[in-house]
Amino acid sequence: MRAFDVKTYSVVILGIGCTLFRDQGFGVHLVHELDRRFEFGERVLLIDGGTIGVHLVGTLVGSEQVIAIDTVRQGGAPGTIYRFEEQQIMARLNKADHLLQETFIEALAHCRMLDNGPRAVMLGIEPGNDHDLICGLTPVLAAKVDEMIGRVLKELDGLEAAYKRRV
Repeated sequence: MRAFDVKTYSVVILGIGCTLFRDQGFGVHLVHELDRRFEFGERVLLIDGGTIGVHLVGTLVGSEQVIAIDTVRQGGAPGTIYRFEEQQIMARLNKADHLLQETFIEALAHCRMLDNGPRAVMLGIEPGNDHDLICGLTPVLAAKVDEMIGRVLKELDGLEAAYKRRV
């Protein structure tokens, strides 16, 4: 992953969550796994959004597209994957699943107020356990990493963003 700079990026891939609370760290784990497996073009930025929150505004405001990965409670079975468009993401502000998700949505709202925000998509996954103070994913979510990586790559393909598998 690259360090933050003033450069603007076409696509920001953002992992949200706290790795201390089991499945809540799924987005962060996924971004690190993407970085381990793939090289991305210079206009794509991977961010371990962990607990950054509203401080993301500076990075998001100059980008064209953000793909956020996070846990999302929708009432499905653990490991169920969801895709949310921007309007659905913004509607989650009052019912965000955790504080870090709320601060990401607030960062998007700040970008909108500046009239310069990215288009946004959130790929969410239903957590199994996101409250116990245990580092590491539950087996159910760990088994979904490859599928979610495929979903992220599909989003990138649709945006014609460059990536290649590391050797």
